[in-house]
Amino acid sequence: MKYPTPGTVYYVRVWVFDNDYADSFNICAKIVDVPDNDVCSGAETLTVYAPGDGPGHEIYANTLTATDSGVYSSCDNYGPNLDLWYTFTAPPSGKIKLITGGDEGRNIEAAIYDSCGGTEMGCHGNSTEKTFDGLTPGNTYFLQVWHDSSHVGDFSMVIEDVGFSNIIFNTQIVPDCTNNQFSVDVNVTDLGGALSVTISDDQGNANQQLSHTGTVRFGPYNNGTTVVFTVTNDADSSFTSSQTVHYLCPPPNDECANAQSITYPLPYTHSQDATGATNNAGFVTCNGNGMNDGVWYKFTAGTVNGTLSIEVVPQGWDAEVAVYTGSCNALTCVARSDSGGVNIRERINFTPDAGTTYYINVGYWEGNSDGEEGPFSITVSGDVTGINTFDKNNFSFYPNPAGHKIIWQNKKTIEKLQITNLTGQTVLTIQNPKSNSLKISDLPKGIYFINVYINKQRGIYKMVKE
Repeated sequence: MKYPTPGTVYYVRVWVFDNDYADSFNICAKIVDVPDNDVCSGAETLTVYAPGDGPGHEIYANTLTATDSGVYSSCDNYGPNLDLWYTFTAPPSGKIKLITGGDEGRNIEAAIYDSCGGTEMGCHGNSTEKTFDGLTPGNTYFLQVWHDSSHVGDFSMVIEDVGFSNIIFNTQIVPDCTNNQFSVDVNVTDLGGALSVTISDDQGNANQQLSHTGTVRFGPYNNGTTVVFTVTNDADSSFTSSQTVHYLCPPPNDECANAQSITYPLPYTHSQDATGATNNAGFVTCNGNGMNDGVWYKFTAGTVNGTLSIEVVPQGWDAEVAVYTGSCNALTCVARSDSGGVNIRERINFTPDAGTTYYINVGYWEGNSDGEEGPFSITVSGDVTGINTFDKNNFSFYPNPAGHKIIWQNKKTIEKLQITNLTGQTVLTIQNPKSNSLKISDLPKGIYFINVYINKQRGIYKMVKE
């Protein structure tokens, strides 16, 4: 027999000779067949199957005749390791799953290298499923599998592409309302198995790329801009996620503390877009009914001669309006109106108390969810004047003390001039005076008050009649 047959047992006799002694003994030896892929240079090529397609495509091997190649991974640097070598091409996801089974499949350990004797790309201890990522799609890699010497035996093995999943990201508004603009932070929390993703917007800004989870900033954008953000898997564009962002800076009267003052004379009319209003103070309640904390107005009633009317006309949304007294931190409900429905005008009629400050909230009607306000107009009307805020510089007169007449100078049109005595009795009234002088020669000597009405506000001046 020229060559021994693998697996056959042979007996070998060995003789020992020297000058005085000769003997012989037998050795029992079994010739084994060492596999070609016992070393990296003989690595066997494996196919990477699609996710879930591995069953039925397993290869079968054993480490009974494997030897220790002397290559030790970072997760197993003690031996001996009876290893076998395989090679494969990384799939588009850059991630593979090694699935092992059979008698000793659970005891298989594995490591991946970028070449024979090259850089280790990852390693795992004994388990039936091992996932490796960070591989470059299309590149060739070398897979080392081994048993420790105490667990040699049969096993099955197959490689699957881990595949991609949907990219997960969120957006965070970064307001800059001082400059009437905003930016957006795009936070990618899961690349969906991609080695890298590209983030873009529909406003022409430069694309940005991430090879790991993280946040990138886009902008600034003009206030009120609608922006669509798209995050795309660079290896497979069919895995794409998009989100739309729209932002309006909150209006100046978004908070009760910054309520817009209603100016006199009435009627007062104001239009605004409250789309950017926030529910910053949470829901507010009036007569047991909740509503959104929308935008705020305030006024202080001066002279009250009748009913006050508040009318709100929404455009494209369902509004509610409520009136309160007290303070922003302790509001007391006075009246509310919620007729229901989109574009339905809301009206409140009530008689205010002189000297009392009132707050008006115009917001989305719902008291349990933060709805979006929109454009509207508000009109406040009625025979109510404000607390006297008369500008003394608008009127002056002389002489004082006066004799037969007084002469005045006014910067704005006088609606009415009225003279009263110390008891408050009116002794002389002129409506819309045409001249700037008034005869007072018929008045008895004494102290009087000149009441001047400009823009429905009253200024009071003391006059001495000689």
